[in-house]
Amino acid sequence: MATDAGSRGFTGRAGNESAPMAGWKAPPARVVKVNTNVSLSASGECGMGLVARDSRGRVLASVAAREFHSLTIAVTEGIVVKWAIRLALDLVFKDVIFETDNMQVVSAWSTFSSNFSYLASVVSDCVALFSSFSSFSLCHVRRGANKAADFMAKYALSGQCFVWIDDAPHALEGILSMDVAAISS
Repeated sequence: MATDAGSRGFTGRAGNESAPMAGWKAPPARVVKVNTNVSLSASGECGMGLVARDSRGRVLASVAAREFHSLTIAVTEGIVVKWAIRLALDLVFKDVIFETDNMQVVSAWSTFSSNFSYLASVVSDCVALFSSFSSFSLCHVRRGANKAADFMAKYALSGQCFVWIDDAPHALEGILSMDVAAISS
């Protein structure tokens, strides 16, 4: 993957790509793709989800967590990306693509050094963590490419908060199967 001179491992893919993909696409061989998402309930609960998969679509980790706070969606999405980075580091993933369907988070990557918002602070923390990867990128994707992470965020709101390593909740299997079928065709 190409790197940007401004930060080690940065592929320059953060930002609004001309045509974000409509469905989940497998990463290249030996690269892990981590999709993240947030879901809010009417009562103010925040469900956070992520799914890490390899080039065959095999789940390497999935997470559902619930929080009670009143941060903006963009800040919460940024926090989930930071959380995903830490998990990827803990699991010793070296080449990683992070995807979110929140354009504000992706846009914050290009302006964090000149912006003093809370989201910029979260992004700054993420950039500091990225130096541990051999390569990485942060990409914006359409919601259709983020269905598994969206499911996990909503699953968290049901009270099912767990970390699965090399596994996922049974209820996610339908979405995962559809994604794998799409990459196989």
